Amino acid sequence: MPQRSYKLRAYLTPEQANAVERWSHHLRWVWNHSLRRRSLAYRRRQESVSGVDVSRALTALKALPRFSWLSEIPATCITQRLRDQDTAFANFFAGRARYPRFRKRRIAQQRLSLRFQLDQRCVHRTCRPAEGHLQLPRLGNIRVVWSRIPVGIPKMVTLSRDAAGRWFVSMSVEEPVAPFPPSAGRIGIDRGLSSLMVDSHGHATENLRPLQQRQRRLKRAQRTLSRKTKGSGRWHAQCRRVGTLHVRVADARRNMLHQTSR
Repeated sequence: MPQRSYKLRAYLTPEQANAVERWSHHLRWVWNHSLRRRSLAYRRRQESVSGVDVSRALTALKALPRFSWLSEIPATCITQRLRDQDTAFANFFAGRARYPRFRKRRIAQQRLSLRFQLDQRCVHRTCRPAEGHLQLPRLGNIRVVWSRIPVGIPKMVTLSRDAAGRWFVSMSVEEPVAPFPPSAGRIGIDRGLSSLMVDSHGHATENLRPLQQRQRRLKRAQRTLSRKTKGSGRWHAQCRRVGTLHVRVADARRNMLHQTSR
């Protein structure tokens, strides 16, 4: 059965946002710890360590007072992060990607994303579109704008934050997808530079050029960012302003393409 993806806007409370940011930093440590452990094992003993082996070692570390903070993270998030590293190593050995790299703190703050695995035994209590809530492990109920209600049952939920500070939940569900009815008419489309496209009937679609419209403000914001002390509070605030401008450009371009294709 085909799968349909949903990406919905979410609104987190300050406590929930702080918890997710804290878990993101902990998961960055899990990724780096696992990568270091696997690299040293192969370099010293020619031993291949899998994500399951690292998961067992992390379970033993949770019992130590020094690593008690590992118990705060949902277990499914740690499992999915280790599986992502298994996939990265599989792509490396297959020649499709380079060797996995350590993740930096600044990049982890910009690309905040966590994957939760939903318990299928009580998923009917997890997704409540009628109430506008979605329940995630260790996070509780978060407010979600259910612009579309999934027909199937999601198994995984990805919680992410973009450069403008907006939260989104993404999920894929198995549900029947009806194909579009065949059409007898045909049309030719030619993409251009001055105009977005021109069809065979002579109708030209204007290219709005959202990046050029915000180029002046973006240039000024990036110039202000270059004068801030890297890592300071004002530097992070200015990074958010630059990210907001880029997000608005992407939203305008995406909206233009959707309206044109429809």
